Amino acid sequence: MEIVPDEISWQNQDEATITGIEGEMSYVFPVTIAGSRFFMEPYASGTYMLDYVSSFDDGSPDEDIRYLPEWNLVTGLRVHDSNGFSGNFNMAYFGETKVQDWISGRQKK
Repeated sequence: MEIVPDEISWQNQDEATITGIEGEMSYVFPVTIAGSRFFMEPYASGTYMLDYVSSFDDGSPDEDIRYLPEWNLVTGLRVHDSNGFSGNFNMAYFGETKVQDWISGRQKK
């Protein structure tokens, strides 16, 4: 792909608005297995974007900020004991995200 000298290949946004809600919850369960005490902590957290737009001063229409998902959810299980062992199993899911296809120049979801 050849870039023409007068062609703009990128432009910084002049302004952005990001508004959302975020939450997390967890609970620690003490568990005794074969005389050893463990602590298991299931957890979940998430973010939902209410408004995430970028603006340009050149008069072009506002658009959703690229590479920022509308929502995400993370859940998992933390395990630890009083002897220094700790572990974490984590899963994450991200909602629809707009990205820039730099070959075609179009946005993709």
